[in-house]
Amino acid sequence: MKFKNRSVTQQIAYMAIMAAINVILVLIGTLLPLSTLIFVFALPLTSVIVTLNCDLKYYPIYAITSLILGFVISFSSIDIALFYLFPSLITGFIMGISVKLKIDPIHLIVLVSLINLGLFYAAIPLFNLIYEINYLYELANLIGLKTHRFGLCVLPSLVFVVSLIQATLSYILILFELRKFLDYKDKNNVFVFIIISSVLILTSCLFGPISAEIAYLFLFIAFPYITYLLIRFYRFNLIAFYIMLGTLIIFTILGFVVSQQLLPISLSLLSLLLPLTIVVFEMSLWLYIKYRKQQKSRNIDG
Repeated sequence: MKFKNRSVTQQIAYMAIMAAINVILVLIGTLLPLSTLIFVFALPLTSVIVTLNCDLKYYPIYAITSLILGFVISFSSIDIALFYLFPSLITGFIMGISVKLKIDPIHLIVLVSLINLGLFYAAIPLFNLIYEINYLYELANLIGLKTHRFGLCVLPSLVFVVSLIQATLSYILILFELRKFLDYKDKNNVFVFIIISSVLILTSCLFGPISAEIAYLFLFIAFPYITYLLIRFYRFNLIAFYIMLGTLIIFTILGFVVSQQLLPISLSLLSLLLPLTIVVFEMSLWLYIKYRKQQKSRNIDG
């Protein structure tokens, strides 16, 4: 139900209900730590609904109220409000705005994931100050990256992947709500995604000798777009899809073997750039051949 034509009192009451839901989720997360794995995907839902159903000028009231109450409720475990509630208020708002602007779901999910990544690193100094620890060091030690051969190089990429999963599941959860506001049709040209993938792969290559962390991050950002392209080819041309999938598997194996001899251990994952580059080239070549055939067919008909 849309509330934009309702009174200010009704909209504020609606936002109060959503803020109360946020507080309840934070309370559950504080009392049952393992439950954060579940509600972390649902938290952005309330913010998206508020963004879509209420006037945007009232959103700060909802966000500030939720945040203050969240910090009060989770005072004994402030990381719940800091790392889960606060980002969800921002990403939920971004999701709602993106829906209104009819941004492609792939771009939306990647954008939200990058925002989550930025918020994660922005909150770390505060977390370090409060608990007097090196959060990144402790996190790397907890998940085994401290002693891993890739070390901290892949930590930003792993955080991005977790954010990507969270954003994807959150989007799926709110999909039914989104359908009320967005009649989305996939009108994007495949070439757009090929160009985006190519730019991301090239950027990853350029940053390889400079910063492994940034190189890996751009590499991982390219994955959703290339996955989307593979799905598109699966839907429209099975032969091309299986050729590209086979290429991806074969050259991934070859790339890892070669990288052990040519690349430092910390950069060995960049061997994935080889199969991804070849697959993107195959996609471009296939589309170009298809385009040329269409042009010849039109010339013959003309």
